[in-house]
Amino acid sequence: MQDFLKNLSTSARVQHKINNPALSTAIPKTLKNNSRFIFIAMKNTLKPGWLIYIPWHPKHKGGVNSVVKNLITEIPRHSEWETFLAYQSWSNEGVANEKKELPLKIRRLYSREKTAKELVKFIIFLPHALFKLHQQITARNIQCINPHFVTLHALLFLLYKKWVNHNITLVLSFHGSDVRSIDQFNAIEYRLFNYLLRQANQLTTCSNALKTELLERMPGLSNIHVIYNGINASVADNIEAQQHADASAFQAPQPYILHVGTFDFAIKGQDLLINAFKHFAVQKPDYRLVLVGTGEKDKQAIQQLITANKLNEKITLLENIEHKKIMHLMKYADFFVLPSRRESFGLVVLESGLVKTPVIAAAVGGIPEIITHNKSGLLFQADNVDDLLEKMLYFAHLSDAEKSALATGLYQKIEQTFQWPTIINTLTGLIT
Repeated sequence: MQDFLKNLSTSARVQHKINNPALSTAIPKTLKNNSRFIFIAMKNTLKPGWLIYIPWHPKHKGGVNSVVKNLITEIPRHSEWETFLAYQSWSNEGVANEKKELPLKIRRLYSREKTAKELVKFIIFLPHALFKLHQQITARNIQCINPHFVTLHALLFLLYKKWVNHNITLVLSFHGSDVRSIDQFNAIEYRLFNYLLRQANQLTTCSNALKTELLERMPGLSNIHVIYNGINASVADNIEAQQHADASAFQAPQPYILHVGTFDFAIKGQDLLINAFKHFAVQKPDYRLVLVGTGEKDKQAIQQLITANKLNEKITLLENIEHKKIMHLMKYADFFVLPSRRESFGLVVLESGLVKTPVIAAAVGGIPEIITHNKSGLLFQADNVDDLLEKMLYFAHLSDAEKSALATGLYQKIEQTFQWPTIINTLTGLIT
């Protein structure tokens, strides 16, 4: 980043190249001290810019932000592109810093409650919004705009492409809930969203399953590409060093089963796991269950379910713990369970596989694209407590060698399919 900042903040290097004797006859003297000429020359020394946009602040926790954070790091590492992060922010908590983060104030084109008022505001402020966006894009040599978790806010980028800079490539990246939100659209919202998707250069989904869901809601789209989420081996680094960093976070008795996910029954299905574990613990009383998560939606309901089943001594509930500590818990778990009712991809499965912890997961969404049953993990029928219990008991009776074989199978799948160099090459290859 320092090299980039030096290029952007000073024209000294460019001026030195312009004054090079070898170029003295090629560049007229009148241009050598022309600020506009120096700016254009300086701009041409920058790498092409890849602007990633999210419709919330990057400090928020969640799977989309984890993916975006990785992309910000990995795209420059494995390609010629420089990355920048833009995000929706109407507060003073976000300011452009080191030319890498760009807080934006994007107005809605349409509101169900205040249709005319929102439209007038959008039209009035549109020229200013396009002008400011053009300034940011030009200064950073941005050639691709890539909104993640697609909403109607992305219409601003489409209008910029159509009215200001035709050379910009617009890539819309879907993650799951953004696709399912289409079901809640009214007729006007659907038409606007349909127009946005059909005018974008490329669309990406994080699994074939999500691509199918998108096509069910928006038939006829022909520019959809499946770009899997990747995993960085560094997330598993230094786990041993963290063992004593905060002992209170790692006091899980052996053996234990681990689950990590937002506290949300409708999506992550923790109720299925608790109900299955209730019966599992009768036959395997030595096991404990550790539930790690974030969010308030069903946190109280989870605690109530644990208490109602008299499992307080066998189930530990942890919330808002650091990712490196989650990885430590994952490494030493006997196995990991993902009982999701909906799961577009399942990044946590890759993390478990990276530390060679076997996985039992619901055969839903993109999970079967990661796990092959009985080869790289165990799959159970989604929303089926009995089948989950059967798979948990089956796994608990496996030999250490058989458990290790499942973990190794998942690790090898990650190495073959979900490494960043391959993923970044596929993603940047969409830009022609």
